[in-house]
Amino acid sequence: GSDLPLLDVCCGAGAWGLCLAGKVPKVIGIEMCADAVQDARRNAEDNQIGNTEFRCGKAEDVLDQVLLSLGGRECIALVDPPRAGLHVNVLKALRGCEKLRHLIYVSCNPNGWVADAENLCRPQSKAYRGDPFRPVRAIPIDLFPDTAHCELVVHMVRMPLSEPSPGLSLPPQPVGPPPVPLAAVAAEVAEPELAVVTEPTPPSVIAVQETTPIAEEKAGESK
Repeated sequence: GSDLPLLDVCCGAGAWGLCLAGKVPKVIGIEMCADAVQDARRNAEDNQIGNTEFRCGKAEDVLDQVLLSLGGRECIALVDPPRAGLHVNVLKALRGCEKLRHLIYVSCNPNGWVADAENLCRPQSKAYRGDPFRPVRAIPIDLFPDTAHCELVVHMVRMPLSEPSPGLSLPPQPVGPPPVPLAAVAAEVAEPELAVVTEPTPPSVIAVQETTPIAEEKAGESK
């Protein structure tokens, strides 16, 4: 959870914001499609989620108004753009919002995130105002089994270039014993089987076989 309000930028029908509404004090969705905004409001009402607000308009035109309505508080933004990434005007608007300290970028195309990250993380300029963002945590999610595609969630934090980079954190990988070479496994399985097949018959067994009841009967007839 967080005590910062969440801006769901280009929110569509509000799925992300509504799912996270229980973790933040307030969710404000921004969407340029009026029908999608109506769907988002209806979804919030049907699910009895009361700490949400949805505004219709382009993100680059609405962001400043939304931040003013928050009274200058810091906030978190979440974006889930199409495969092509965010529009350049949205990228510039996100960079220019100084009170926007954390950005959660959800990408169905990691290459699209890389292209947007170049603008979100580049040094300050006339086109890109405000301190840059830096990625601090990335989580790939395999939503498309047996394909080369994956969903990528990246947490980005705004910080001046003068501050040392925190580095990118990846999820811990499972740790286990080192793998056993395949040849060693095959040899271990084969050895007991070969021992059974090639083991000679013990002499004691041969001696027993020579004194069978049939052999004793023949010996009595000869007498």
